[in-house]
Amino acid sequence: MAEQREFSRDVQPRDFGALLDDVFRLYRSHFRFWFIASAAVLIPFMVLKSIFSVHATKNVQQLLHTIMTNTAHTQSALQTFNQAQQQLGLSTMVMVLLFLEVLVVNPLLYGTLLHFVTELRLFNHEANVDESFSRSARRLFAVILTQLLIFVLYVAAVVIIGLVSVLLFVAARAVHVSWVAGILIGLIIVALIVGAIWIRIRLVFTTSAVIEDGHAGWSALVRSWQLTKGNFWRSLGFLFVVGLIVDVLQGAIGLVIQGLIPGAVLDLILTSLVTLFALPFSFLAQATLYIDLRVRTDAPDLQSWLHSSDNLDSKE
Repeated sequence: MAEQREFSRDVQPRDFGALLDDVFRLYRSHFRFWFIASAAVLIPFMVLKSIFSVHATKNVQQLLHTIMTNTAHTQSALQTFNQAQQQLGLSTMVMVLLFLEVLVVNPLLYGTLLHFVTELRLFNHEANVDESFSRSARRLFAVILTQLLIFVLYVAAVVIIGLVSVLLFVAARAVHVSWVAGILIGLIIVALIVGAIWIRIRLVFTTSAVIEDGHAGWSALVRSWQLTKGNFWRSLGFLFVVGLIVDVLQGAIGLVIQGLIPGAVLDLILTSLVTLFALPFSFLAQATLYIDLRVRTDAPDLQSWLHSSDNLDSKE
């Protein structure tokens, strides 16, 4: 028989300022947890990524130098071709690393931090790193499949909109009013950008739904849609402010690093370290917002919800 869990008495919807305050408090008070989790997940990937980034940069420089100075000779042309092949191989590896980051590394770290925040906020239980990481890892395959589904849906939408735009342009050219097609395509592009932002926010908690709610695939998309229903502007504003804070801090630190420390390799290492401290803040903020929306969605009558928990305590 499943154990009945008691909700924390601190569970309640938060306003915008309180949410931000929660994020800063989590970041400061639980430094050890998120740093260990981030280091364990990010550092091996950062080392691998840095190695290929350095090699790719050197190959590009060598390729450009060869093209600009030796293209008149057959031997140098062959050298250029060989370097181009090497660069293509490295570019492919960079793409593989990008997919690895998006589908594995980031979801694994986010899931670890999300479980910790969920247990702390909803049940006043401080989960350890092993417990949180294990839960995230167990749901990782479902996360990957769900993210691939989102990617396929995005590609399908872009293809359909692209075809519609081409047909509109061809039809307008056929009746000699191409300027109308230009306006329509411009409006479609604007609508596409706005729609992409809207859908991105509505689906931002898909990974959260997979890891903490146990959904997968289309069900996870629906769950995220439900959580953000009526909370679009709240979610957009909060995530925008958090992103702005992180970008400003990263940009300022990056300028200091570039000004004080010469060398591409060292700059890359230090930039990775900045990410090691900045990314957890973003993930803690997203997890905090998820908990707030979960409380608002799953417990619209919060007093009744907590009262039922009190009744359960008295029965036991």
